Amino acid sequence: MGDYPALHAPSRPDWACTVCGDEWPCPTRKRQLVELFGGNVRALVGYLRPYLVVANTELGRLSTRQVVERFIGWCARPPRGGWGGRVRKRQV
Repeated sequence: MGDYPALHAPSRPDWACTVCGDEWPCPTRKRQLVELFGGNVRALVGYLRPYLVVANTELGRLSTRQVVERFIGWCARPPRGGWGGRVRKRQV
């Protein structure tokens, strides 16, 4: 994996990043995960699903739809500036 200064992990029950304080998964953690899973969206979603289930119960102020969007909605689409690295596109 790339040279990241720290693992951007979630702080519970607020689900903020322990390093940068952004909503988790934060932009840095998303980049780390995309690199780790090599663009395999199915594996990435499978990894994030257990986090989503727990967060959905702990983030009561958010709807299930908002939690799903936050945790896995981003997986199939890169952010505006790209991921900052090359990601394989899924073959259909």
